[in-house]
Amino acid sequence: MTEPRRDDPLVLDVRRDVARVDGVMSRILADSAASQEFIRAPNVVLARYGLHPETSPEIHDRVNSIFYAVLTNTELLNLVAENLSGYDARADENEPILQAALRRGEIENSVELDMAAVEHILSSPDFMRRSFTVTLNDLSDRGLLVGTYSREQISDYVERLVQAIVERRPVAEHPVLEAWDDNYGVGKEFGVGFFEVAPPITVAVPVEAFAELTVYNHIYSYTHQVIDRATTQALRGDPEAARHLVTTGAMIRFAGEVIAHAQTLDQL
Repeated sequence: MTEPRRDDPLVLDVRRDVARVDGVMSRILADSAASQEFIRAPNVVLARYGLHPETSPEIHDRVNSIFYAVLTNTELLNLVAENLSGYDARADENEPILQAALRRGEIENSVELDMAAVEHILSSPDFMRRSFTVTLNDLSDRGLLVGTYSREQISDYVERLVQAIVERRPVAEHPVLEAWDDNYGVGKEFGVGFFEVAPPITVAVPVEAFAELTVYNHIYSYTHQVIDRATTQALRGDPEAARHLVTTGAMIRFAGEVIAHAQTLDQL
C-alpha cells in the first residue's frame, strides 16, 4: 500500500479535514434531531458543526442537491469500486481503534490509513480524470451548476484540475470552473473539487470519502459476528458494549435513511 506523503501542500490540506470528520459525525449521530436534519439539508448541518463554512440558503440548497446527485451517480460509484477493488485497506489495523471508539459511543478511525487511501487515489491520474469527468457531466446535465458547459469545456477543465492535483498544488491554487462564493464552487474547497469529489468521490467503500459520509466507510466492519458479540456483552451487563450497539445501530439506520432519501429525490 502506498504510504501518504506528509511534506506536500495538497496532502496537508486533505489531512486537516480528514482528521476532523469522525468527531463531527460522532456529534451528529449522537443527536437524533441533527441526524434527521442532515438527511434534509446535509450542508446546513455540516456548517453548523463547523466542518463546512456558512453560506447563503441558495448555495446550501445547491450543495445539498449535488451531495445527493453524487449518491445516485451509479457510473461514478462503479468507477470508485473498480479503482478500490485491489486496494489493501488494512481494515484489521483500524478495527481496534474503531471498536474502542464505538464502546465510547463515538466514531474514530485511523487517520493514517485514511490518508493512505487518499494517496492511493492520488497515484491514479486516469481514475481522477474519469471520475471528475463523469461527475461534472452528470451535474451539468442535471442543471445543478450555475453555468452551461459543453463536454469539451468540461474535459478541458478536468485536464487542468488533474494536472494541479498531480503537481500536488494546494487546493487554493486549483483551477476554478465557477465560484458560488469565497468558499464554494467547482474547484473551490467546498462544493465540487478535490476534497468533495476526489478521494471522496464516494460512499460504500472503506475509505474516507465525501467527508460528510464517513459513516458509510465503516459499515463494512459491522459484520453479524461483531454485532452479535457486542449484544452478548451488553446483555451480560457491559455498559460500553451497550453504547457500541447504540452507535452502530444509529450509523446503519442513518446510512439507510440517507440512501433512501437519495433514491427518492432521484425519482422525482
